[in-house]
Amino acid sequence: MKLSLALIAVPLALFLAGCTHGTQQKAVEAGSEPDTAPVLKAARARLKALAAGDIEGYLAAYQDDAIWMPASAEEIVGKPAARQRLQGTLADAKVEATLKPDELVVMSPEWVLLRGTYVVLTTPKDAGEPKEAVGSYLTIWHRQEDGSWKIAYDIWNEERPVEIPPK
Repeated sequence: MKLSLALIAVPLALFLAGCTHGTQQKAVEAGSEPDTAPVLKAARARLKALAAGDIEGYLAAYQDDAIWMPASAEEIVGKPAARQRLQGTLADAKVEATLKPDELVVMSPEWVLLRGTYVVLTTPKDAGEPKEAVGSYLTIWHRQEDGSWKIAYDIWNEERPVEIPPK
């Protein structure tokens, strides 16, 4: 058990030591920084595909073995599971998302972290009221062998009013 904890704690400590608040921070040696513009371009294309109901276009931004960690739900592992969930959601509603990136961290030449806030508007296709979700997200992008960037981990949570338990 100590070995497992060390395998997690050391990389996490190194990662956290390299993170600071700001609009962009580079945590790799000078001269080895990757071009991060394709990450932002892929992030925008993913949202455009979602708004169009284009599941395959949306999933194109992800690695085949990507892990989604949605707010208040079980994690989704791999594109087939994500595709199944999206098919159910998009069959019943139109989904539009707006992301506001707050921080882009180059963790290494192969890994980039993108953190920010989001607003998602889900409008039922039948009669029903649109629902808005607001929250924070963190995506971890991995450079592929062909030089493209794909999401390996997609994590988000929703802001909720603080609920005070009754006395």
